[in-house]
Amino acid sequence: MLSNLSKRELIILGIVLIIIIFTVYYLYAYKPLTKEINQLETNKNRLSREVRITQDMVKKLPEMRERYNELTERTLYVNYFNISNDKLLVELKQITDNINILFRSYKPNATDNTIDIAMFIEADYYKLNEFLVELQKFEYWMDYKSMSIRPMEDFLQVSLSLKFYKKGLMGGGVNE
Repeated sequence: MLSNLSKRELIILGIVLIIIIFTVYYLYAYKPLTKEINQLETNKNRLSREVRITQDMVKKLPEMRERYNELTERTLYVNYFNISNDKLLVELKQITDNINILFRSYKPNATDNTIDIAMFIEADYYKLNEFLVELQKFEYWMDYKSMSIRPMEDFLQVSLSLKFYKKGLMGGGVNE
């Protein structure tokens, strides 16, 4: 069969066979390998970044250990606070008595983790300001929900709604 073909047809057939072989090689060998090489290159770059980050962290490890030891020592001075409704009422009553504020009402609503308080006090501007400053010692475990102030002739009527978390840090930190 090949003997019946002319020299020109044999050359064309050879060229077509070479093109088919290169196409098959390209589609089934070269292209998948190139794709895999690109994926491996991307993975290599990602891993190189991770190695650099890890090396930077290893360089910072002595500093981090020192900071950890410092913070561990400071935990000895932290005043953890765990309060109940009654203790909180006594604490708030003591603050209002020290400042000489009229403490009209106190309505706690406790859950497992929080104590919601609605309180009504009467004070002048300066004593109210002093009271709010005293409440700052609870600032790390207390949220103001609402506050309304109604001016009267000689004093201010203040309605406060606060949320206390039962466990927290008294004063927010170190007791030095």
